[in-house]
Amino acid sequence: MQTIVNDISTYKVLKRDPTNRLQDKNNELVEKLFSNKIIDVKEKNALLCKTANPPRIYGLPKIHKEENPLTPICSSVNSPSYNLCKYVVKILKKVTMSSVYNVQDAIEFKNKIKDTYVYDDESLVSFDVVSLFPSILVDLALEIIASKWEDMKEYTYMSKELFLTVVKFCIKENRYFKYNNKIYEQRSGMPMGSPSSPVIADIIMEELLKKFEQESVNKPRLLTKYVDDLFAIVKTEDTNDMLTILNGLSKSIKFTIEVEKEGKLPFLDTLVIRRNNEITIDWYKKPTASGRLVNFNSKQERRIIVNIANNFVRRVLSISDRIYHNKNIFNIKKTLEDNDFPGKLIKNLIQNYYVRPNEEKKNDDSNKKIYKTATYVCPRVIRENQMFQSI
Repeated sequence: MQTIVNDISTYKVLKRDPTNRLQDKNNELVEKLFSNKIIDVKEKNALLCKTANPPRIYGLPKIHKEENPLTPICSSVNSPSYNLCKYVVKILKKVTMSSVYNVQDAIEFKNKIKDTYVYDDESLVSFDVVSLFPSILVDLALEIIASKWEDMKEYTYMSKELFLTVVKFCIKENRYFKYNNKIYEQRSGMPMGSPSSPVIADIIMEELLKKFEQESVNKPRLLTKYVDDLFAIVKTEDTNDMLTILNGLSKSIKFTIEVEKEGKLPFLDTLVIRRNNEITIDWYKKPTASGRLVNFNSKQERRIIVNIANNFVRRVLSISDRIYHNKNIFNIKKTLEDNDFPGKLIKNLIQNYYVRPNEEKKNDDSNKKIYKTATYVCPRVIRENQMFQSI
């Protein structure tokens, strides 16, 4: 970690801790929102910051890579702008809801590409951004957000100028953290750990992909993304040209490419497989995955332990097509057995996956019973109220 923060091209040591100054500015902006009747008293109290702490950085090892390099992770909880950033995110997210490329998870990805035909002259490819957050220039982010003001203004009473001021405060003035009793500033890019960074990065990626399709002579026949991971079906001969176009969209944002091998390409938690020019989906388990779940004998609530196992079973079988279920059921059993789950429970969880859809369909009967709660009022209270009204 010390080697990472010593990179002077990315970080620099600050002589003073800016936390108190940033806390004061955060509260000034909140007071301005309140005085302009943009937020109420309850929202104001939630956004005000009184005991801020500097963001804290730590590293997670990449156990699937040689020498286990660290990924820097920054926690901004209780930092000066944390709650204000979350407030802004609610507005920014409205723009991402109309995305034509986004998928929320592996199951939505599977539903999006199922029944897709792949021609002989096409390839399955995935593109990945190298260090997305540090690569996004703040000025570029503010420019794109400003260009989308017409889509956002209906979700806030802020003026465009005030909204951009708040966003700039969140993503440019709060790019700092504490490590080993020293305060460091991130020189460029989106602040790590800020609640606003993921949604702004999503907006930037959306704009880049629109520009990419406009500039591509031979567009991908299918293009979808999850944050900074892209999946596409492209002409094999156009693969390198598309990578070149993507890397030319921004000076700071660079992509890498992975092409299918033997008709297989991992994406999210799925393995996309080409079978006779048709796409099938299997569950993908990384080679470095330990297979560790909560142990059946751990001192957790039994319902929590069973729910974790049930979610694991349903996820694996929902992601994969039926033709892979026998293989995946074997893997499910082995994983749960390694975590000390009894065989009878494992069998029931797997059976429930196939039985439950029929039960849910049967429960859709319009004559089914409906249970609702009713407020209980003490008879003594009723009598006292009647006496009070008569008096």
